[in-house]
Amino acid sequence: MQGMKRVVVKNNRKIEFSFELKRNITIVRGDSATGKSTLFRMVLDYTNNQEQSGVKIQSDAPLVALSGRDLAEQVKRYTHSIILIDEGDWELATPEFASAIKNTDNYYLFFSREYLATIPYSVTEIYRIVPKGKSGKKHVFEPMYHANEKHIYKDEKNSFDAVLTEDSKAGYEFFCSFFKEISCQSASGNSNILSYIVNHPKKTFFVIADGAAYGAYIERTLALTEKYVLCLPESFEWLVLQSGIVSSQDLKEVLASPIDHIDSRFYNSWEQFFTKYLMKITKDTPLQYVKDKLNPNYTSKVNLQRIGEEIF
Repeated sequence: MQGMKRVVVKNNRKIEFSFELKRNITIVRGDSATGKSTLFRMVLDYTNNQEQSGVKIQSDAPLVALSGRDLAEQVKRYTHSIILIDEGDWELATPEFASAIKNTDNYYLFFSREYLATIPYSVTEIYRIVPKGKSGKKHVFEPMYHANEKHIYKDEKNSFDAVLTEDSKAGYEFFCSFFKEISCQSASGNSNILSYIVNHPKKTFFVIADGAAYGAYIERTLALTEKYVLCLPESFEWLVLQSGIVSSQDLKEVLASPIDHIDSRFYNSWEQFFTKYLMKITKDTPLQYVKDKLNPNYTSKVNLQRIGEEIF
């Protein structure tokens, strides 16, 4: 499934929720009494009782709420659907469940205050439910995290001692060349960034990670007291595509609306799509891209500058 999905859920008491889903994984967080359980119960009631529930649903894809045991088995019954799962289901955080939903033809909406590190999800697709209008009965989704135009989520220090990347391959090699006057270090994975910062308290870092899959770590990273800069573009490959040093017939269209080109059956997260797309359009060219080792042409003076301008 791909493309934006618009949903409206309402009942005969005029309680209404309207939202849009842009990726295969969407997370809704928030304290008690913010509407999470109400929305889930309304959809669950509709799933079990259809029109007799008193709930009406307008959705670009079938909307289903699942609960109980064997969630990994339950999701296999559905295709091209939007599946809601509440935070009370412990299976949500298990590797088995993450494996079950990987590359399926569904979108998933999870109500969870857990970090769900087993599932890659974007920083931009974490929401809270907020009331809309004077009645207090209408609700919308509001993004929890906002970046500036350069993908910066935290910037409390203008200078830094070192660059810290999640990548240990092509992206890391590029940043080592770009920040050649500053130490560049790899955390070898987004799950290691938090501990790396904590274990080096005397250093201030410019942290660069793939925002497309950093959702599980954003809250705890922002809560760190150390001063640092946190930069979360979609991925290194996305930066390259944005820079204009490569081209293809549909590149402008892809970058303007990735949601219309990324099918959840083939890509577990957007970073995977951008990597494959960059490899495809640069094949057999001087800028042929391989993730395991950076093509030296990417570190020419001009290309360093143009890709770097997407960050600074």
